[in-house]
Amino acid sequence: MKTTLKIIMTLLVGLSAAVIVYPFLHESGHSLAALIAGGRVVEYHLLPMPYILCDVRNVSVMGQCFIGISGMLLPMAVVAVFHPKKQFWAWYGNLMLRGICILSAAITAVASFLYAVGNPVVNEDITTVLNMAPDSALAVIIASLLNLAFFIMLIVRDRPVRKICDYMLA
Repeated sequence: MKTTLKIIMTLLVGLSAAVIVYPFLHESGHSLAALIAGGRVVEYHLLPMPYILCDVRNVSVMGQCFIGISGMLLPMAVVAVFHPKKQFWAWYGNLMLRGICILSAAITAVASFLYAVGNPVVNEDITTVLNMAPDSALAVIIASLLNLAFFIMLIVRDRPVRKICDYMLA
């Protein structure tokens, strides 16, 4: 019974990270960047589909690019800095968020590549950014791949299979 509860908690923490925490950090990244760049947040929604609507009439093109990439930057910054080691569930939630950051970096790299070869992904944040700064596709691809490698390294360093097995079998 104790193992069943641990498995259920594992699923709930992972689901919470994917459905609540990451979207909150992602949309908050856009919101914070909009405020910093001089824009105004008009709408902010997490459920049922996360999105943000900003008034950027008085924001420069570079400011708008900053807003576009900040949805990915804030979650990455939070999980790179926040690294709980003692409390298993906080560590596990962070692990799940790091995995989502890997997925986000991979999607950004692929979408940037597709943009560069003339097949942009519609409604993708990075496509919006590249529409404003089309010559930056290669730089975005390289930065995304570096982020991907960084987060993979962070996860591998933690030895997650060992930690999860130790916790489940304890």
